[in-house]
Amino acid sequence: MEFIEKASINDVFKEFIRNGNYENVIFRIMNDSKIMFPGTYIHNDKQSNGECDFYDRETYEKYDAKLPFTSEQGRLIGSRNGNLSKFLETMAEEGDEFYNIVIDGKHDKDIHNLLLYKVMNEKILKDKEDENLIFLFPYPIISDYGSDSMMQFVGNILTYIFETLRKDNDLKTRKIFVIYPCYNGEVGIICSSTDYTEYLVDNYLEPYFYYTVE
Repeated sequence: MEFIEKASINDVFKEFIRNGNYENVIFRIMNDSKIMFPGTYIHNDKQSNGECDFYDRETYEKYDAKLPFTSEQGRLIGSRNGNLSKFLETMAEEGDEFYNIVIDGKHDKDIHNLLLYKVMNEKILKDKEDENLIFLFPYPIISDYGSDSMMQFVGNILTYIFETLRKDNDLKTRKIFVIYPCYNGEVGIICSSTDYTEYLVDNYLEPYFYYTVE
């Protein structure tokens, strides 16, 4: 049986990315989360000197929002002559890279060659060591059908990338989070320190984009 993925991208998608509106979405998700983000969080309005994007009201633990894009992917979204269709193709290719090495059975050897690993690792190395990172994917990087599926119990591209990031970097107490859309409209949250996926049911991303499978 063949499944076809369909994407719906609204006109405001570029503004969602370019103007930092994605930070507002992450902020909502953090405060609605009960498992991955159990605290109460503040959006930091003072960032002129590279301060973090969010912090925990009680513990002052710091969080920084990231988009997992290369400079070329950013150009495809942000420039006047950008191409959203091409952007989506490049995001899909990142997932295909992983499934190709799964078929070859070379997880440990080839994870370092994945474009997505390189992008995430570079952003981790550039960020401050006392800040947790939150990556927002505007694309279902995992073929996840939400809380009714069994995806939270299955190894995937992020499982292996997290494992390799932990081996390659002294993360200490730092956590790396990934937020991504599911095919059923839910939002999935994965953290580098746990194998569990938290799902939230709300219209966080649909004003900008959503994905279905037929």
